[in-house]
Amino acid sequence: CEDDLSHSQKDTTEMAPGLEDRVDVRYLQWLNGKLRFQWRSLHAQHQEQCKLLHKIHLFTSGSHSDQALGHLSVTETDLIRHPENYNQVMLVL
Repeated sequence: CEDDLSHSQKDTTEMAPGLEDRVDVRYLQWLNGKLRFQWRSLHAQHQEQCKLLHKIHLFTSGSHSDQALGHLSVTETDLIRHPENYNQVMLVL
């Protein structure tokens, strides 16, 4: 989980020669802006997921029965917090 967005922050609005005759440049710029916004939103969500996963690993360190793992997984943590949600899962197994 790194905070590096340097590759996506470069300006890429440059057009190929002769393309502006066939396609509206403003529409392509709008699409580019929309794509950049979605990329930044996805990156922010990924960063949030990394932070939350790190918290789970930090708070459950040393809790796992397998000492090689050292921490609980997200599913195991959820099972401990809300065991009633897993009744159906256990019936299927």
